[in-house]
Amino acid sequence: MCRVWWSRMGTVRCQGRSASCRSKVLGYCIVAGSVFLKVPQIYVIIKNKSIQGLSVASFELEAAGFTIALAYCLFKQLPFSAYGELVFILT
Repeated sequence: MCRVWWSRMGTVRCQGRSASCRSKVLGYCIVAGSVFLKVPQIYVIIKNKSIQGLSVASFELEAAGFTIALAYCLFKQLPFSAYGELVFILT
């Protein structure tokens, strides 16, 4: 079993199998980073008050791919750290 928590000094502490803990921490770091993935694009859309120049086909393919990946992860009942970034990217 892997337990992950923040210490008082702001560092991540893991208890359990080392590789398992590192994998879990990395997964949550990816989830946290994905929250900010679309921020620059959203900022430009809001600033210009227009979506002109965005490719509809690219958006649809990206959304379809992420939806299929999310469905697979949910079907396999993987932990949130394995698919959490898909939730934030799709919303």
